[in-house]
Amino acid sequence: MNASVNQTSIALTDGQKALVKRMLSPITWRFFSIGKLPTLGFWGVRVRILEWNTCEVDMPFGWRTQNPFSSTYFAAQCGAAELSTGALAILHLDGKPKTSMLVTQFDSKYYKKATKKLRFVCQSGDEIAEAIAGTLDDGQGRQVVAHSQGFLPGGTLASEFWVTWSFRRK
Repeated sequence: MNASVNQTSIALTDGQKALVKRMLSPITWRFFSIGKLPTLGFWGVRVRILEWNTCEVDMPFGWRTQNPFSSTYFAAQCGAAELSTGALAILHLDGKPKTSMLVTQFDSKYYKKATKKLRFVCQSGDEIAEAIAGTLDDGQGRQVVAHSQGFLPGGTLASEFWVTWSFRRK
């Protein structure tokens, strides 16, 4: 389990560390995904790394994620990319006053046929934390565009995603 915090980033609170541990635990993640995100659970998507600024999500390649052209279905890629950004938002909302989060826009580009396991990497944690802090400070809604990239084994970029999250204090 890789739950280490990047030394150059802000340290996680105890509550955030517990959240990371739950999201990285195979058993806890399985129950959570079945109950709250059943499609991701069916596809076998897993959070591998969750730190202050970074989230990495793995998606296996197989019959559950395949389209008729023997590559990874775009909707499966979108789901994994959204999770890589949304997990960071959940991490930064932990222990904060109730705040709604909603995807308001989703853009993507596909570069390479995905015929193997993909790893989605989002490094937008600082921007997400800033948007959440702003909405909590003044009560005004904020939007942030989180960027996620899908890589094939060996580091080849297969796809990119821009997920616009809206935060509003309840």
